[in-house]
Formats: sequence, structure tokens, C-alpha cells
Amino acid sequence: MLNRYSRFYDWQKTVVNRFVKQLRRGVQPLELRHRVYDAHLDSRFERAWKLTERILMQFRAEVSSNGARLVVVSIPASSQIYRDQFERLREQAGTGSQMEDDFPDQQLATICRRSRIPYLSLLPSFRAAAPDRDSRIVRQWLFLGGAGHFNKDGHDLAAAAIIKWLDRSLQPPFSEDSSDSSR
Repeated sequence: MLNRYSRFYDWQKTVVNRFVKQLRRGVQPLELRHRVYDAHLDSRFERAWKLTERILMQFRAEVSSNGARLVVVSIPASSQIYRDQFERLREQAGTGSQMEDDFPDQQLATICRRSRIPYLSLLPSFRAAAPDRDSRIVRQWLFLGGAGHFNKDGHDLAAAAIIKWLDRSLQPPFSEDSSDSSR
């Protein structure tokens, strides 16, 4: 009887059945923190991105008022580098989502561009350093055990990319006094 008259009953039955199927396949439901890769933004993540933009704009204003310049550097997760890890997340997310491994970086780049904040994504550098994008290839690990925190190679790569970017794009402005070499 509920099948015919209750949309909520139909919805929850579908959700429970999907969850049971995932458990039978040995797949756990996607953790909320991994929903950041879902390009189909639900209202929570839409609000979170708007809040992120407001926070960064406030940081920029405060930093600027102190005579400095805010820059944003995006540090990738291992699942953004290694396709096998991201495919597991995509499977956990199910068919109702649009999981994109570079979605958080695209969102952050858009926010920084609108807010006139210099932005560097380390994603391209890390992907170039792991060309096979497979976490099972140990020699291409940039994270401890292939996931989690950076290993030495990951730290070295991040430092080199940031230094190169800062040297190339953020030369400090010179005041009139310091630019006059005749003094």
C-alpha cells in the first residue's frame, strides 16, 4: 500500500536497496568529505563554496591591509593523482553523481579568479610526476604508502612547484625609493 501512495517510502526504499547492494559488493558508501568531487552540487556544498569565497575575500582584505598579498595554493589528494583510487570513489558515489577529480580545483580557481587572488594548483605538477596515474606503481608514489600525506618526493615536488611559481609570477612591487638605483 505504501508503494502506491508514499513518495518518501519509494525514495527510502531505493536508497536502502542501493546501500544493501553496495554492501553486498563490498563497497562502502561515499564519505561526505569525498562529495567535494561531485559536480552536481547539493545545497550543502553550494553553500560551502560560497562561504569559502567569502572567507578568502576577507583573508585577502586583511592581508592587503597589512601590506601583504594573499596567494592560494591547492594541494591535491592522492585520489586526484591516481586514477585507481578515484575510480573507487566514483563507484562508491553511485550513478546519481558526477564525480570529477579536478572539480575542487576548478571551483577554487574560479573563486580566486573572481576574487583577484593569485592561485596555484599543484595538480598538474603531481600528475606529471606520476604519469601512469596508478597508485600500485610504487616508484611514482608522492604520498606515504601511496595515499594520505606527502612523502619526501611529494614534499620536494610541492616545494619546487611553489618556488618556481612564486619566482615567475609574484615579483614584489618596488617602491619609488627602492627602484632608484642611483641612490
